Amino acid sequence: MITMTKPRTDRVRVKSRAATTSDAEIPTTFGRLVQIMQENDALYAALAPLNDRLMRAWVYAAAPGSNALLADALVRQARAKHAEVVVLIRRNRAEALGILGAVDPDNVGADSRN
Repeated sequence: MITMTKPRTDRVRVKSRAATTSDAEIPTTFGRLVQIMQENDALYAALAPLNDRLMRAWVYAAAPGSNALLADALVRQARAKHAEVVVLIRRNRAEALGILGAVDPDNVGADSRN
């Protein structure tokens, strides 16, 4: 008998930029901003199941008769995974703000061949 299992959604599967791109693939500042947005889309999508997992851990911890040690471990693990994703989102935000801060607003859209 063949059984189908759901893929695990509790693991964050976002490739690091070093492993997926080279300088030739992202020649412009705009290209890097697009890549940051795409990474963040994947990270935000990964947050939803982690939020659910954290909520389930809290519900279990609050349930009468639950194993206190198990509940504590579940909450800690869920918080750690959630925090890991949030750190990556914040890092991307800081990089994007740095890129945008380096752009001269008076020269946006100007032809660089002049």
